[in-house]
Amino acid sequence: MLLIRPKPQDGESMIGYLYRLTEENGYPSVSQVKHLIQADKRELERNLLNERSISRLGQYTGYNEIELVNMTSQDLRVLIHGHQYNQLILRQRVQYCPLCVQEMPVHRKSWCLSAINICPVHHIWLQSGCICGQIINLHSIIKGYCMYCETRMQQFSNENDPDKHLIDLQYELSRLFVTSSKKIHILSQEIGVAEFLAVVKHSLSLLHDIPSCISEGTQIRDLTSKGKHSYKSCLSYFEVIEMYRDFPNRFIRVLKEQKSKTPSAQTIAKYNFEKLLLDPTWHQLKQVYSNFMKDAKPNWNVRATPSMLNISSYQYLSKTAASHFLGVAKETVNKMARIGILHEKDIGFEKKVALDEIQRLLIKCKGDQKNCTGRISLRDIVQMYPKRGLDVTGIIKLVVDGVLQTASELTCDSLMNVTFDRSEIDYCFEVAFVCLSLRGENKMKNALLNEFQMRLASVTGQGIVFNGNVYTNVRMVSNQWFEAAEKNGEWFIPVLYKPENPDFLLLYDMDGLEVASAVDAHEEMDKEIVNAYLETINDLKDRIIKRKDS
Repeated sequence: MLLIRPKPQDGESMIGYLYRLTEENGYPSVSQVKHLIQADKRELERNLLNERSISRLGQYTGYNEIELVNMTSQDLRVLIHGHQYNQLILRQRVQYCPLCVQEMPVHRKSWCLSAINICPVHHIWLQSGCICGQIINLHSIIKGYCMYCETRMQQFSNENDPDKHLIDLQYELSRLFVTSSKKIHILSQEIGVAEFLAVVKHSLSLLHDIPSCISEGTQIRDLTSKGKHSYKSCLSYFEVIEMYRDFPNRFIRVLKEQKSKTPSAQTIAKYNFEKLLLDPTWHQLKQVYSNFMKDAKPNWNVRATPSMLNISSYQYLSKTAASHFLGVAKETVNKMARIGILHEKDIGFEKKVALDEIQRLLIKCKGDQKNCTGRISLRDIVQMYPKRGLDVTGIIKLVVDGVLQTASELTCDSLMNVTFDRSEIDYCFEVAFVCLSLRGENKMKNALLNEFQMRLASVTGQGIVFNGNVYTNVRMVSNQWFEAAEKNGEWFIPVLYKPENPDFLLLYDMDGLEVASAVDAHEEMDKEIVNAYLETINDLKDRIIKRKDS
C-alpha cells in the first residue's frame, strides 16, 4: 500500500519518483515499490515503465496515467532504436545539479541523458559525486544530502563553470532531447533525434583520438555508450556539432588529422564514417568527403580496401571489409566462415568472401522491416548476456537456419542492429550450455605439478591477466567473474604456470585443478572445435523447434 502519495513534480524522472515514494512511505528499499507495480528492473534503469506498471502505479497513487508516462523517457524511446537509446541514457551513473537539489530534492528526467551535462537554470556542470569523494546515488538526491558524510548537496569549489560557448551548445542539445521541438540545426538543415544520433555515431569514428576543438590539450574519446562516462567524455556530442560549423573548413581539418592514426585505425574510421554517407540526406557532406579522399588518397595510410561508397563494384571483399560491411568483428566473420555461414575463396594471396553472399546474409538477417519497439537488438543481447554461452555467430546461425525470426528498422545497416523477440532470446540463453565459449576445460583432476611455478594473476573485466596475456575459463564465465571485476574492480588469485607454455594457466579448485586458456590460443578453430560448436548449436535448434511445436 502507498499511504502517502506525493505529487509528481514538473520535469521529474520516473525512477526518481519511485525513490520518493519509497522514502515518503517509509519503505527500507525501492524494491518494494518496484514489486508493488511489477516494474521491470532493466526498463527502470533506462527511465522507462511499461503500460501495465504505469496502470498499477496510477491505481496506487491516483494520478493520471498521461502525467505518469511524461515522467518516463518514452517520448525519446519511440523516436530511436534501442541501441541508440542505450547510448543516450545513463544507466550506471547518477548526475545532478546541486543547486537544483537544494531548491527541491527531486531527480530530474533530463539528468538521465548523457548528452545533458550543464544545468540549463544555474549554468554549472552536473555532478556525480559529493565533496567527500563518494559517488552520489538516487537515495542521496531524494534526501537532499550525501548518505555517506550527511553533507548537503553543494557545488565543487574547484570546478570551473562552463563558458558561454559550451552553455549555448548545451542549449542546442536540450532543445533536441528535452523540449518538444526535438530538432537540431546541422549543415543548414534541421534534423531529429534519430538522425542526429546517427551523425554522432559515425562522426565520432573520425573524431576519436584527435585533438579537441573545444578543450585545448585534450584528445576526444567516444565514451558515450555503457552509461559510465563522466561529463568531460560526454563533450563528444559537442565536438560533433562543432565539426560541422564553418563547413567545410573544420570538417576538412578533421579529415587531415586522420593521417596521425595507425593504418588500421584509419581504415576503421573510414568505413564507419562512410556508412553515414549512404543516406542521401548527407549528399553535401558526401561530395566534400569524396573530393577530399580523391585528392588525399596517396597521402593516407588507409589499407587497400574498397570504399563503402562504391563497394558494389567489387565482387569479393576481404574479411576485414566484410566485417565493416556487416557491422561485426572480424573474429565473427572468421568464425562464420569456419562453420559454413560464409564461404571463403582464395583471391591472390588472401582469403576473401563474395560480396553477393555477404549482402544476402545481411538481407536474410534483417528480416521484416517494421517498428521494432519492445524487441531486443543483437547489440543489446551482447550487453545483457556477456559470455553466457551463445555468441554472435551462434545467434546468426540460428537465424540463417530459420530457427529465430528477426525484424529490423528501415535504417538498419548492421547485423548488430537486427532485433529479436525477447522471450525467444531468453529461452535460447536458458538452454545454451556455457561450453559454447570453448575457452576452458575441467580435465586436470590428477595433474602433475612438478614443472609448474606459482604466481598471482589478476581477475579483470577482460579476463585473467598474467604476464601480459589474457586468459579465460568456462566456470569463471558462467559465474560472471569478469563482469564482477568490471563492476567492482580487479582482484588477485593464485595460479600455476609453465614459462615455456604461455597458452594456459592452472587454477586451484575444490575438486582439483582447472585450465584457463589464453584468449587468443584458439584463434583458428580446428575441426574438432568446429564440430563441437555446430553440435551444440544443432542441439539448441532442436530444443527451440520442439518448444515451438509443443
